[in-house]
Amino acid sequence: MQIEREILALRGQVKAADEEFHIALAFHEAWKPAAYDQALHERIGRSYAANTFRVIAAALRSEMLLALIRLWDSYPRSVRMRAVGESLQNSEV
Repeated sequence: MQIEREILALRGQVKAADEEFHIALAFHEAWKPAAYDQALHERIGRSYAANTFRVIAAALRSEMLLALIRLWDSYPRSVRMRAVGESLQNSEV
């Protein structure tokens, strides 16, 4: 019965981790052109929207990093990927 509860909790953690990973991935894919596309930088650099563009790019990067941090945080109410790994080392699980 204890193992079944642990497996059920583990499934919830893995589902939450999957959702958090996809959030990080979405922010990364939106941020990547803002960070690396030189032609885009040149076009934006000459416009009135350049400052807003830089603010949005910084916010996307920040949100991406926060999502990754939430995956690896050790706070008991977070996803705690290390705890998932420890549970998977239990042969009964």
